[in-house]
Amino acid sequence: MEPYAWLPLIRATATAHPAAVAFVHETRRLTYSGLDAALSRVAGNLAARGIAAGARVGVLCEASIEFMLATFGAMRPGAIPVPIGIRLQAPE
Repeated sequence: MEPYAWLPLIRATATAHPAAVAFVHETRRLTYSGLDAALSRVAGNLAARGIAAGARVGVLCEASIEFMLATFGAMRPGAIPVPIGIRLQAPE
């Protein structure tokens, strides 16, 4: 199976069910159409900065919708997201 082969399912779901809720975090909700649009913006911004398939992208966010957008947005052009823990201590 191709890496990230499941990513087109987000766009397909956004087309079929645009108002369906994709993510909930605390009081925030993000629909599939909002998710697809946000992932396109993240991927476009990364591409504009020279990030291409196979590049590693550090993701430094707390657990939130933004973490998912950064992670999945990096995956859309084939980059490799590298989560960085926000609670790491200096020795780590």
